[in-house]
Amino acid sequence: MKKVLKPGFWFLVVGLAIGVYYRELTRWTAFTGTTILSVTHGHAILLGFVLPLLVAMGFEVQKRSLPSPKLWMIYYVGVVLDLLMMLTRGTVQVLQMTLSRGLDASISGFAGLSHGLLGISLCVMVYQLAFKKAHENPS
Repeated sequence: MKKVLKPGFWFLVVGLAIGVYYRELTRWTAFTGTTILSVTHGHAILLGFVLPLLVAMGFEVQKRSLPSPKLWMIYYVGVVLDLLMMLTRGTVQVLQMTLSRGLDASISGFAGLSHGLLGISLCVMVYQLAFKKAHENPS
């Protein structure tokens, strides 16, 4: 469980910091429109702290070992990339910057890649939890 709590703690801190960033940036620029930054801190807390904790608790309740570190790494890379793209897109929205088509498409492309990494890793974890047989413990 500590393998999930340690990175989860840092995602919790990052999520809170992103919330402060959103509040201060919109206050500083007097921005009143809608922006993806308004939900980014929630994504950081839910995807980086709450969801991994729930998955780990599911494995612990069934007395199974946690998914492999490689699978967690894929998941966390997806979360970090997703948060970076949300921060980038939201900051561009608040500062009302004009992006070239290529740069705009690359932000969307990396966001799509992050969602793919998140989706694949979560599906594998839930599959392992729901359908794989638990190994017999000799105790």
